[in-house]
Amino acid sequence: MVKVTNLSFSYGLGLVFDDVSFIVGKNQKVGMVGPNGSGKSTLFKLLQGAEEVLDGEIEVVGSLGMVPQEVKHDPEMEGKNVKEYLDPTNQYEDFELRRMLSGLELSNLDLNSATKNLSGGQKTKLALARALLSKPDILLLDEPTNFMDIEGKKFVMNFLSQYEKTLLLVSHDLMLMDKAIDKVLYINHQTKKIDEYKGNYTKFVELKKEKDELTKRKIMAEQKHIQRMEEGLKKLWKHSSGKGVRQRVVLQRRIERAKEALPELPQEVRRI
Repeated sequence: MVKVTNLSFSYGLGLVFDDVSFIVGKNQKVGMVGPNGSGKSTLFKLLQGAEEVLDGEIEVVGSLGMVPQEVKHDPEMEGKNVKEYLDPTNQYEDFELRRMLSGLELSNLDLNSATKNLSGGQKTKLALARALLSKPDILLLDEPTNFMDIEGKKFVMNFLSQYEKTLLLVSHDLMLMDKAIDKVLYINHQTKKIDEYKGNYTKFVELKKEKDELTKRKIMAEQKHIQRMEEGLKKLWKHSSGKGVRQRVVLQRRIERAKEALPELPQEVRRI
């Protein structure tokens, strides 16, 4: 289980999260969604303890495994061959390890190969294989199919759809795992909040579109209201009496407050 309560986090003066709370229950499969730079990888680092939480609380119950977008250096790989790294406790037979490597497009690797000679893409796939084999209670995967073709992606998503524990996944290929996801956490880059959507990725897309349409209508209605007040303000300039001046001041302040309260139209809503 993962429980985040009133989390706020910044990089310098740049606010990433503002008073965020959510819960990921036991054995849930959650898709993390948000534009690039919104904080998906940062959230994973916070859950992992790689970044310090200054405001709020994060509670993680159970063992946690994490595979980043790219593995450039993993201390666990140093001085080991492929088999020693994949299966440090000798839980699996060699054919099971080879089957996993084959599914992740690493069938050309020998189990006795030294990990130090692998490329960055190979190391990332190997780290993913190790995470899938170790089966932590909570698995965090950040773009696990970046270095794969369609067959490798299908293998990973099929494996994850049958994963019996908690999964938080960031991926551009969420449609491949659509049936397995039961919740989507959307990082709202504008509000710095995390919005929860129950259901799979397809349901999220549907609900998000409806919400964006409603947001657009509300903002446009408020813009028209401000425009009408500004037109009324122009008419009041014809009146030079004390009452007319007071009315202009009151209306001017009301317009200023309305403009300050008017939210910026989100980028995804502008495209509608």
